[in-house]
Order: sequence, then C-alpha cells, then structure tokens
Amino acid sequence: MPVTPSLLHGIIISTTSSGCCPSRSKPLLLVFTHRLGSLYHYQDCYMSKRQNTSLYQGTALIIAEMTDAARFQTLGDRLLVAQWQYGLRPRGRSEHGTVAGQPDSWAYDSKGRLCAIQYGICKRAEWPGKLEKDLKEVKAIKEFLPEVFIFCTNCAIDADKEREWVSKVKANYQWELRIIGVLELADILDTTQQGIRKDVLGIEVEKHNWNSLLAACKEQYQKQITQT
Repeated sequence: MPVTPSLLHGIIISTTSSGCCPSRSKPLLLVFTHRLGSLYHYQDCYMSKRQNTSLYQGTALIIAEMTDAARFQTLGDRLLVAQWQYGLRPRGRSEHGTVAGQPDSWAYDSKGRLCAIQYGICKRAEWPGKLEKDLKEVKAIKEFLPEVFIFCTNCAIDADKEREWVSKVKANYQWELRIIGVLELADILDTTQQGIRKDVLGIEVEKHNWNSLLAACKEQYQKQITQT
C-alpha cells in the first residue's frame, strides 16, 4: 500500500533519537496535517542544542574515520543528486564494492557541463596528493572531456590550500575545481539530508524533510503489518 498525503493525514510518529547520551534521549513527535500542507517538528531545547553541537561533531567524526570506499562513494553520490541536483552516473562502484576505472562517477550540472567526480578517503595532510593523482588519471582518459572536476573527501579542507588548488587546476587543466570536505558533508547531513544520514551512517533522523518522512511512515506501516 503506497504512502500518500491522504494516508499521512493526522498520523503522529514517535521516534527515539540516538547520540552521545542515549539515557537522555527523548521521543520526537512529527505531525503531518494534510489540510495545511505543513510538517510540524517538535523537539525540546535540549535536543536542539545537542543537534547543533555534539551530533554535528559526531557526524563529522564518523565520516572522517570511514574506511569503506564504496560506502563513502555511495554517500557522496546520493548527496550530489539530492542536495545539488547533479544528473549523476556512478561508475566506480558496484553491488560488490568499488571497481577499477576512472572517474569514480560523472555527472552533468545545472548548466549542462560535464563533471568528473573523484572520491578520496585519506588523512588530512594527504588529500592534495590524492587529488593530484586523480587529476592525472582523469586527464589520461581518452574521449572524456569534463569542464568541472569535483573532489569529495573525508578530510577537513584548509581554505588556503583549496584556493591554491583551484588556481592550479584552472591553469594546468582548464577545469573548474570544486572540493567537498568532511565539514560540508556533515553540515548537509545534519540539516537537510538526515534521511541519507540514516541510510548510510545509521544516525537517526531528528528533523524530517518530505522524503525522510515518507520513509519513516513506510517503516512504521511495515512494523504495524508485521505485528498484526
């Protein structure tokens, strides 16, 4: 049975948040009112404060400590589509993990430009070396002519280094460089894309958008069917 706005009318969902202090976690109530077309999210001041501090730090730390390249690429690919609306073609992973071949993914942006996308799991001081290696490998691909190079990494990015590499890539490759680091990923996951955060990182949703609300309703509906 599909979950529709009419089915959601009047439904109240209670979820339990997870975090650094499970014993103090409190339920969140989500009420969807179809007549108003609005989603109301209620949470106490303690939960709001915690989400802005320790939860954010926890998400960033989880990403920074990731070692599964396929999982990290899945996270990045989903965010590029959901948050930035790239028309993405994943090529560097399969149902069994990562696969050989460059680039990891490619996409078209909102301006219709071809983008090469590379992912890097590395330590903070190592990301420039990984970026340089990926640039050379993508450049060597025959009949692949991107205009934008997107490098997504689980490292924190130094602003001076970022500007330096943007200039280098423009001069040496004539490509626009965009670097997405761990803090940018964590910020998005803890605000507008908590559904993806739950799917990939296993951190419960604390503030729903429409997609994560539908997923929560479907999950609750399936539980009710199983119990009956």
